[in-house]
Parts: sequence; structure tokens; C-alpha cells
Amino acid sequence: MDMNNGVPRTINQIKLNKDSLKIYHQNIRSLRRKTHELLSQIYPDLPHVICLSEHHLKSMEKNLANIDSYTIGAYSFKSF
Repeated sequence: MDMNNGVPRTINQIKLNKDSLKIYHQNIRSLRRKTHELLSQIYPDLPHVICLSEHHLKSMEKNLANIDSYTIGAYSFKSF
């Protein structure tokens, strides 16, 4: 996690690089237990867009896909 004078900064406090568009794609193969792993991959150089495929989430689990400062633009859920 990025630090500011020894204090951890949240995603809201880290500014995205506005000189270029950065897209991060990951075939996550089930997001349920990998949210922390995903966050460690995108810190400290945050992408503008995050694309996750094969998240294996059900529609009632969509809150697991919420990441500070990002908005879900599109998603596809299978009902099992």
C-alpha cells in the first residue's frame, strides 16, 4: 500500500496518472477469495480501468466486486 508520511493512503487519496490510459485485465478465475490479491496487483500504479473475466460471482455477490474509486460499468452474472 502506498504511504504518505508513514500513513497508509486509500485509493481515493492516490491520483491516477492522467498522461495515458492504463487498463488492467485479469482472468481472475473466481474473485471470491482473491480481492486482496487483486488490490496488491494494482497498487501503487492504479489503472484507469479494471477488467475482470471469469469472476464466477452470482448476482447476489456483486458487492464483492466493489473497489474504492471504481464504478462497475458492465457485468455479467450467471444464475446457478
